[in-house]
Amino acid sequence: MPDETTGLPVIIFIHGGGYRYGSAAQYGGETIIREKVIFVPIQYRLGTLGILGDGSKEFGGNVALFDMHAALQWVCEYISFFGGDKKQIKIMGHGSGASSAMFLSQSPMGRSSINGVISMSGTSLDKNSYDIDGKNTTLEIANAHNCPHNNEVELVTCLQSKSVEEIIEKDSKLQIDRLQEQNIIKAMSGLLSFSPNIETENDDRGLPGMIIEKPDESLKKEPKNKIPILIGTVKHETANAIDQNEIIKIFKSTSEFLKKSSETLRISNLVNTTKQVSDKLMTTLKLPSLKDYLTIPDNLSPDKILLKLIETTTDIFFNIPSTLTANLWSKFSNAYFYQFEHIADASIGGRTFLKLLPLVGKKKSKGFVAHGDELSFLFDVCDIYGNPINGTELKTQRDKDARKNFIKLILQFAYLNSTHSQLSLNEQILQTFRAESTSFIRVSDKLNFDTNFRFCQLSMFGVPFEATQKISCEFLSENVQKLPLAKKATDIVTSGGKKLGFV
Repeated sequence: MPDETTGLPVIIFIHGGGYRYGSAAQYGGETIIREKVIFVPIQYRLGTLGILGDGSKEFGGNVALFDMHAALQWVCEYISFFGGDKKQIKIMGHGSGASSAMFLSQSPMGRSSINGVISMSGTSLDKNSYDIDGKNTTLEIANAHNCPHNNEVELVTCLQSKSVEEIIEKDSKLQIDRLQEQNIIKAMSGLLSFSPNIETENDDRGLPGMIIEKPDESLKKEPKNKIPILIGTVKHETANAIDQNEIIKIFKSTSEFLKKSSETLRISNLVNTTKQVSDKLMTTLKLPSLKDYLTIPDNLSPDKILLKLIETTTDIFFNIPSTLTANLWSKFSNAYFYQFEHIADASIGGRTFLKLLPLVGKKKSKGFVAHGDELSFLFDVCDIYGNPINGTELKTQRDKDARKNFIKLILQFAYLNSTHSQLSLNEQILQTFRAESTSFIRVSDKLNFDTNFRFCQLSMFGVPFEATQKISCEFLSENVQKLPLAKKATDIVTSGGKKLGFV
């Protein structure tokens, strides 16, 4: 075991699960600690017990984030006794845990203790990363338990009289009620009906808020603590969430489902491209209109429909928020972007860790790498009590090589700015992300560098990136149904009335 003089980099891990599910004990860190890194998975309160509050000074909520902050402070104070360097703490999260890691890194309370962020398949820019109506959520929770809601002390006292089983049962009912019918779209991002609140600014009447402004606003500002971020997605994030029969039953058509999904994007205040530039780009790149692209032809084969649904929803709910995060972050510090593309030979996947999450819980789609599938290449698989699960070992050389490469990527980021000489970093893996090239790292049984990450697809949604070379996006029109030219992509509006494309 390392001693106080070793000074190894530290990774604090926040598990995902939509703020409702999961356990830190599920993520065995032996594969990481073998590589001279201190690994600290942390637990926090879940469901109502973790998010209850309305963001007000009297009832701010976000105790789950305060749990994470308390763990961070403990690590800062004591990790040197376990051989860790308190100045080299990277905070890593997956899904909702990734959103939390970013919240902590931007919080006035936590940012000074963090040396870097690893954001896996999640970001605070996700539309559902915070609760836009905490007061209504609090009211729903109070009503579900027949508790008073006009006074926060009375509400908390009432909830304290409930059993754990009662609280979990009511949380489940609230989740089901909030994700009914067309609201199933909310679950596509991996977040459920439980999210943190935006709190009021500190007025010295109590603890400072953990989240005091919207993530898109804080990411635009130059941070006081400039730290790097490694952010990434898996290639087919939504593959295990797509049920075509359910989609047609609720939305009447797959095209309507994609349209409704696109309306959830909250990026109009993050792009500056004018309508004129949009029209010019559409002509130059030979882009179809967004409306045409989101319309699935009637004669398309079932396999191609499935692929179109998976790729488009992965762009909407994961790739766009993540690349925009990398872009905003890169204006003030180094950002690195990766895509995990390895389709495992082993039968393990995201459901091994996140089986209760709707995003992974519908059915396993063969031939895809979906949300959470990368976790088994970074961690040993355990149950919620920390007991190893038999039959989850990686056996083929392809899978072992993919694990080696993914850990190598995480490891190199963990050692950024470290003075520790025990690890050789002669092989440079990380490449900084820039809007001018959208460079990224492809992770599978081989590591490859590439540029122009899904440039054509993201351009249609208004993401303001540039290509490193002349590109034609004509291939996107192959599976597109041409519609009457009544409206252009730039004329499609969101439910809030703002233009969705280039604005």
